[in-house]
Amino acid sequence: FGKRRVLLILAAVSIVGSIVCSIASSFEVLLVGRALMATSIAFLPVIYALMRDVFPERMRNVGISVATNGVGVVTIAGPFLAGYMIDHVSPESVFWFTGVISAIGGIGTVLLVPETPLRTKARIDVLGAALLVAGLLLVLLGLSEGQTWGWTDGRTLACLIGGVAALVVWVVWERRTAEPLID
Repeated sequence: FGKRRVLLILAAVSIVGSIVCSIASSFEVLLVGRALMATSIAFLPVIYALMRDVFPERMRNVGISVATNGVGVVTIAGPFLAGYMIDHVSPESVFWFTGVISAIGGIGTVLLVPETPLRTKARIDVLGAALLVAGLLLVLLGLSEGQTWGWTDGRTLACLIGGVAALVVWVVWERRTAEPLID
């Protein structure tokens, strides 16, 4: 699809998610908005790949360092800024702010980011992704609810055993497939 185009799609989905969260009338709608906003987690690997393709080799490490440090600053400052906005403006203001930041990133991408002609012909390992997600979800659910349900409760054991089984199948699948999700 092209890395630039993917960045623009991610920004658009994140903006829609921010708007959904800002006007959410129920917790369920808020969760849908947050799920849409979560696509922004893909910004960093796409940006790294784009820098690898576009930046001259002598500037590549500096560019990746700046991007990584930017994530660090946001990770540290974000909760403080969000807390201030919630206390002094409104809870919804955090989502509007995030939407504006995504819009600025999208506009910056349109104006400043060239598309790279480099493409890798690869298929997405859907089965591998599904097994990994199912395994991690079940293990984390079993661990997080084990205290409440009881560690020997059938639900806890089913989650833990099912999750570990899915992860074992995932490892076997990843070792045998031609284009693994994680090499």
